[in-house]
Amino acid sequence: MRTVSIATLGLFLVSGTQAAQTQKRDHDSLAKQALGKPAIIRAGVGATVRQIANRPHEWGRGPAGFAKRFGSAMGTHLVKSSVQFGVATARHEDLKYYHPGNRVSVRG
Repeated sequence: MRTVSIATLGLFLVSGTQAAQTQKRDHDSLAKQALGKPAIIRAGVGATVRQIANRPHEWGRGPAGFAKRFGSAMGTHLVKSSVQFGVATARHEDLKYYHPGNRVSVRG
């Protein structure tokens, strides 16, 4: 995460103001994706399913086991989101999904 933050800061300093604003929006969307309500809900649901199945069984049942499962799910999601954002930034990719039905066709 620190490396991604340093790389993002470097991009802000090198790029122009418009590019910096775009990067800030992307960084904000990364934070929203990684720590937003949907991420917390998905981690909670995953932890609940694993709690019921008692996987991994070394963590046991009860609140302590659930906390470990939830923390593991959030940590996994944070690492995945950070790597996706870092690679997309390096490759100048946009991670947003655009529905193809909104295209305007121009006929000549």
